[in-house]
Amino acid sequence: MNKTAVLQARIAPEKKSTIEQAAKILGLSVSDLLVGSAYEKATAVIKDYQMLELSRTSSIYFAEAIDSHQESGESFKKGAAKYVNAMMPSNE
Repeated sequence: MNKTAVLQARIAPEKKSTIEQAAKILGLSVSDLLVGSAYEKATAVIKDYQMLELSRTSSIYFAEAIDSHQESGESFKKGAAKYVNAMMPSNE
């Protein structure tokens, strides 16, 4: 892999010492430890965000399908509304 991009960060000395100690224990360079850890966290955040967005989109389509169906019972519509409200709190 061609490593040409640069990231820089300023951290407290005690955090730097802890990171250096962990890198030494793992037999990694500080750079490899930081990049690996940051990359793992970044991919997890992106995956969680995409799943949440997919869930919200699916919820909206589900509710719209229920609302558009002429023969849907009121209790079914109420259940769908509760589901949408649970998935998409109004405080967002």
